[in-house]
Amino acid sequence: MRRMWWLATIPALALGCASGSSNQKMSEATHTQTQAQAALQRAADAQKRALDEQQKAEQLQQDLMQKQREVSDTQAKLTTQRTKAEEAQREAQMASADAQREAQVQQDQASQAQRRQAQSGTGSNTSNTSSSGNTSNPSNTSNPSNTSNPSNTSDQSNAPNPKQ
Repeated sequence: MRRMWWLATIPALALGCASGSSNQKMSEATHTQTQAQAALQRAADAQKRALDEQQKAEQLQQDLMQKQREVSDTQAKLTTQRTKAEEAQREAQMASADAQREAQVQQDQASQAQRRQAQSGTGSNTSNTSSSGNTSNPSNTSNPSNTSNPSNTSDQSNAPNPKQ
């Protein structure tokens, strides 16, 4: 019987060693699974960050395209406005030139009328008229074209008036 007891302890020992080894294998497997899950979670987090960054980049690209369209539209408006400004400047220069020509015509007509009046004798002092249209009549001295300036000695009363 003594022998039997010994035989009975062997399976118990074997079972105890086997279960200890099994517990160690289980905790090692659990640890490996935990590490794998943590690695998978890190990979999922990294993937989510990458997706977020990609979405931000796409949004910035869309914003950039919108700003570029706005810049393009603004450049087109600027070009149009510059064209309008240049046209307005040309029109202003033409209007100024027309006004100067018209003023000169009016001044020439006024000078001619004064000379005719002075030459026809309807003026108050007809004895002081000259062939150049300059008179000593005080009413004629306010016209700058009828001064005693030596450079203005030609008689323009015979010049044809293009606007008549």
